[in-house]
Amino acid sequence: MKNEKIEQYANKVEVMTMSGEVIPLWEWQKIYELPPNKIGKHYSLMEWRFKQDIEDYGKLVVCVPLIILLDAFRDLRKAPVRVASFNRDEKKQEDLRRRGFKAATHSPHVVKMAADVDCDTVADVHRDAKLMKEAATAAGIKCRIGWRTYLPDQTFIHVDVCPMYYEAGGAFHHVKHPLVWEKQISW
Repeated sequence: MKNEKIEQYANKVEVMTMSGEVIPLWEWQKIYELPPNKIGKHYSLMEWRFKQDIEDYGKLVVCVPLIILLDAFRDLRKAPVRVASFNRDEKKQEDLRRRGFKAATHSPHVVKMAADVDCDTVADVHRDAKLMKEAATAAGIKCRIGWRTYLPDQTFIHVDVCPMYYEAGGAFHHVKHPLVWEKQISW
């Protein structure tokens, strides 16, 4: 039964490569040397967040540099990481704004290039933001990291890999996008 459930979810996962091409999960697992139940070295397909995104949106889109960055972050952190938000749609973004959250008008979550990582305390946010920067540098991934704007009310780190796709020469540079997506920034 467990293998059937994994296969059921796995068939609803798409992986976006650096070129912007979408490949099936099994192909990504072969490239990244992952077992059938994984989307990253430290991230199981059966984790609540990923199963919930499949339920909410009918599929899960995994962005290659994002999952590589999350794996590198997990390695540096040396402790489990709770991904609080991954894929979203415009309706979810609008709902978050309506409920008073600081949700972007044009969100990298909607283009499947972002994750929010939960932290327990403000001190954890500062520590993990530093570790996320170190992980990005070590992995050679250009990213944007947000945490200051959410403190002290919300303790999470937003990370997106938009610069990898939208900077000059990137796979989606020609697609209309907010110019801030082209730059590595922290806020």
